[in-house]
Amino acid sequence: MIPSAKKLYELNQSGVSEQELADRYSTTRNIVHGKIYRYKKRMHLDIPEKDDDDESVDVINKTFEEDFGEVYSKSRTIRTLEKLIEEAEVDLEEWEITKHVINKWDVTNKFGTTFENWQVKAWLARKNPIEIVMPLLSPVVIDVSDLRARRAIKSDDRSNRSITRFMVLNDPHFGFDRNVKTGELIPYHNEKILQIALDIVSEHHFDYVLWGGDILDANEWSSHWIKRPEFVQTTQPALIEASKWIASFISESVNKDIKSIALMGNHDDRIEKYIIDNLPNVYMLSPGDDPDGESLLSISNLLGLKRMGVEKYATEYIHGSTRFIHGDIARKGSGNTARIHTEDTLMNTVFAHVHRRELVTKTIIGSGGERKEIFSMCPGCTCYTDGRVPGSSERSNWQNGIGILEFVNDKCLSHQIIKIDDDTCVYNNVVY
Repeated sequence: MIPSAKKLYELNQSGVSEQELADRYSTTRNIVHGKIYRYKKRMHLDIPEKDDDDESVDVINKTFEEDFGEVYSKSRTIRTLEKLIEEAEVDLEEWEITKHVINKWDVTNKFGTTFENWQVKAWLARKNPIEIVMPLLSPVVIDVSDLRARRAIKSDDRSNRSITRFMVLNDPHFGFDRNVKTGELIPYHNEKILQIALDIVSEHHFDYVLWGGDILDANEWSSHWIKRPEFVQTTQPALIEASKWIASFISESVNKDIKSIALMGNHDDRIEKYIIDNLPNVYMLSPGDDPDGESLLSISNLLGLKRMGVEKYATEYIHGSTRFIHGDIARKGSGNTARIHTEDTLMNTVFAHVHRRELVTKTIIGSGGERKEIFSMCPGCTCYTDGRVPGSSERSNWQNGIGILEFVNDKCLSHQIIKIDDDTCVYNNVVY
């Protein structure tokens, strides 16, 4: 750290040169000179006026390596190659000049005096290059049978470090188009993707399954586009389908104490917004025998979340230093939304909404030099990506996937995006 200007001035007065001060405090001579000059001016100390006719101090730099070298000058007096070689004390019996340049320009000082500055630079090559003797290298031969096997050093407190494992399922968009001619229901949610996730939960221990929002598509209740005939009477089958799948991830889990969490996304709010705008009289109606209970037409009640023991969170769920959100940010370009979620936060973020796989990690250096790593990830979606979901197209930058996170003492030490492509994935050395 550079000391105060007063301290620099006192050291300089005691005989320490400005260049020595610069080297001592890892800075440049110009910075040291400027601090001392401004201090002397502020304290009305004597600042010697520079004579207009004074010659500037010659600056000469020399760099020599094994077989090559450079010499450089900037001054008013060194104007020729010969003068540069003389002042730089270059031995021309040892070195030859391969190239040189000479530049000149006018400089006007603060007193209005104009003078010439000269720059001379020469490149050198050693006349008799130094012979480099390469060391003799021989291969190392080791008898593997003589080596002692290394043993893994196991932590003494491993038994106290239990792993908490999350599965994250984003944007299933439970919903349908109804074929107006046949009545066939064409799903938005991808049952094959959901079945893969269910198979993994049924074979491996998970402590939490977290639905990351947009559980329902609620196409029949949207105000963003014209309600097509294909949307009519699709909400009830969507509710039934969503409830069955949510219940399955509880009942089929290998961990019978698994906790189920549901975040609400922008699509999940559509029914409530429609009721507020068009049916305010029924908004927040509750059963007569349970007036303090859930609203009859709330998403939680319609899906039966509370009855299944599912915890519902409107905006976010936090576990340790990791927050799970649906999110309302969607930047163009892969990875850009994840990058935004690492700004102005010290928490990890697992988000949904963009329907694509994204992962960004970031190292933050604190004021005391401490290091903290954070990450932001979206595992992808569990709906179809072929353009059938309203608002998407075949060219939408969407990908399928699920997220698996592992915590030790509430610290996330593993965050995986399980890529699902062509209805296939690999998890824990098993192909699903």
